[in-house]
Amino acid sequence: MDFRRETRGANATKAVDLVACFYDNSVAKKDGKVAAHYGEVWGHPGAEISEGQTNLALVTQRTEADGKTQFNHSVAFFPGQVEAIKEAAGDNHTPLLDKDGVERGTIYGVKADLMSVSREGKVVGFMPNTKTLQATTLSVGDKDGKDIRAQIFDSMAVSKLARDAEKAAPQAAPQAEAEVQVEAVVERELA
Repeated sequence: MDFRRETRGANATKAVDLVACFYDNSVAKKDGKVAAHYGEVWGHPGAEISEGQTNLALVTQRTEADGKTQFNHSVAFFPGQVEAIKEAAGDNHTPLLDKDGVERGTIYGVKADLMSVSREGKVVGFMPNTKTLQATTLSVGDKDGKDIRAQIFDSMAVSKLARDAEKAAPQAAPQAEAEVQVEAVVERELA
């Protein structure tokens, strides 16, 4: 996500509405106990700061392996941090299902300030500061028959279409004409 001060404002990383996804088997163990739980955290597609964002993942690390581009959106949380997320979410959680509808984890909705995440000395994104967690009013439940992950990807796709249409529009075109073009592209792609 884009949290740059010049585009999103001075407090862009404060009290951000988030979607935290934890797979049950995505853990690291030490001496038989869970030492870390890996989760993906996304900006909530219904949040104001998510408008126009083409990537709602808080962490995106791109790697090349065997000629293929791979993306890693996960970040490690200590067990106490995961418990704090669960507690802050309260009833705002939903099962994380795989493509076959089998429950593989849990998705939580929370709000938190963000901290930067570094890997190999390079900032790769953000994660929630679990000391600032609070409930969010934005649900992580289904909306219009789509689960929250589908809502996230739909939001990113619409933003990308709008951005691409804006880039493709002639520079001299009036603003109203550009908006009509964006709406037509979005309607066609979502149909």
